[in-house]
Amino acid sequence: MRKIKNKSAAIELSVNMIVITVLSLIVLGIGFYLVTNIFTTANEYKQQLDEQTKDNIISSLRESGELISLPIIAYSVQRKGVETIGVGIYNNVGASQTFYVQVECTEAIDTDQTELCAKNNGVSCDTETAGYCSNWITKGFDKETIDNKDSAVEELFVIVPKDAPSGTFGYIVKVCTGNECDATGAAQYGPSKKFYVTVPE
Repeated sequence: MRKIKNKSAAIELSVNMIVITVLSLIVLGIGFYLVTNIFTTANEYKQQLDEQTKDNIISSLRESGELISLPIIAYSVQRKGVETIGVGIYNNVGASQTFYVQVECTEAIDTDQTELCAKNNGVSCDTETAGYCSNWITKGFDKETIDNKDSAVEELFVIVPKDAPSGTFGYIVKVCTGNECDATGAAQYGPSKKFYVTVPE
């Protein structure tokens, strides 16, 4: 009699364990599905925003007649933060052309308005004091070939290091044809553009 009771208890325990395991797997599966769905939706939304931004920049080029468009010129980026900047280029040279973009940090002031660097005054921005701010820029391309009368939007990534000084940093954007902007045979295309990155305290 005791053996039968023990056997029934063991079977009941096994069934309970199987039920709990199955329920746990179901809950885990639902959780995984929800997380995956949320991240997929977020990524799709981000891509839509990016495409919308590119469309706006290209529209700005067409409406203004500019060769180079940099619609947003002021950004606030935390340390260890990343910001994406779109530069629009309209090809008006009469033929397919390869374009090169150069970005350089040329001035910086800290939060109390003390000058950290100023290229025009002979104070290099390639120093520890200025946080080597030219190195914060990563280009999403090396060069871009654009058909005549067509436009393209190039991405620049501002990656602020964790030890960056607080302040406002000014950058000059140049677009060149023929070669990279500092190289032999390069010719600047359109006017230089400027944007500012503020690193808060």
